[in-house]
Amino acid sequence: SYCGFSIHGYISRQNPQKSLKLSARKNYGNKNFKDGFYKDGPNKFKKITLRSGASGWGAGVYKDCLISELAKDLNFEVGKQIPVIVFINGEYWGVHFLAEKIDRHYLIGNFKEEKSEINICRDNLRADYGSSESFRSIVEFAMKNDLSNQANYNRFDSVVDMENSTIDWFISETFFQNNDWPCNNTKLWNSRNSRKWRNFLVDMDAALNHPSENTLKRSYDLNKKRPTPVNRCNFLIRNLMRNESFRKAFESRAQELLKKELSYETLNKTVSRYVEDFNHPALSAWHINRWGYPTLDDFESFEDKLTNWIKERQSYYLQEVEVFIEDGLEFSKSSYIPYK
Repeated sequence: SYCGFSIHGYISRQNPQKSLKLSARKNYGNKNFKDGFYKDGPNKFKKITLRSGASGWGAGVYKDCLISELAKDLNFEVGKQIPVIVFINGEYWGVHFLAEKIDRHYLIGNFKEEKSEINICRDNLRADYGSSESFRSIVEFAMKNDLSNQANYNRFDSVVDMENSTIDWFISETFFQNNDWPCNNTKLWNSRNSRKWRNFLVDMDAALNHPSENTLKRSYDLNKKRPTPVNRCNFLIRNLMRNESFRKAFESRAQELLKKELSYETLNKTVSRYVEDFNHPALSAWHINRWGYPTLDDFESFEDKLTNWIKERQSYYLQEVEVFIEDGLEFSKSSYIPYK
């Protein structure tokens, strides 16, 4: 199809292999891409991206793509991805990941939302589309008010979909160890029909580290030189942990997911398939020959580390949850200091 074609991303633009964005345009003869690229979901797309996986090349090539599939049955929005081989003007260009672009067109295609009724915002509280006013207001409320007070927490929960989206998203970010989180790569949406703000899963290239790394502790860690955390995202997590009902919901849901969606048995099925697919020379040796990275040793080492990660991560995370809940109890006993 003829379409708009541009470089995509921010930091990834510095890399030799760029991420690319393809945009269907009426003046090029195609209002939408009409193809069932993925097994489930819509069969037409306004925009799609070819992610280079740039941030993942140090250890492997498919962290974000893999985690998107591992998290697809959790209660937040996840764009579909598949690995593809790209040629430009007949020249082998390498491995990319054909990904749904997470924007208003994603919501129109997957949820039948009306474009004029959609709001999308980021971690900086600014709107990508529509208005972020209601989310900005409730975050400001949570910065000034103690959420151990159930009435305050209920007000927060009335605007942010805690039980059906945020808790699952929070568990996913910390279980998969996203080091670009918590005050980065956050994206939410609501609409006239879905008034509570819900989370997207965005950019997990900085995830899957050593299985013992405690991302839960990192999520609320303090700057020891001052009484409040380094940023409002840390502060908000600590404030939520002051609330007993949130702690119970978080702990219960974490234990539930570790037995099923995030169990070794479930994760291993997908990981084994990806490892097998990426052993094809077009998805490893050809790419390494084209770009010079990752090295074959790095590639093989990542596969070994990934297999070990899924074997050990559940037990480490369960221990982290126990400590996290204990810390939350301590937060609830301390005097509340509004964020400044």
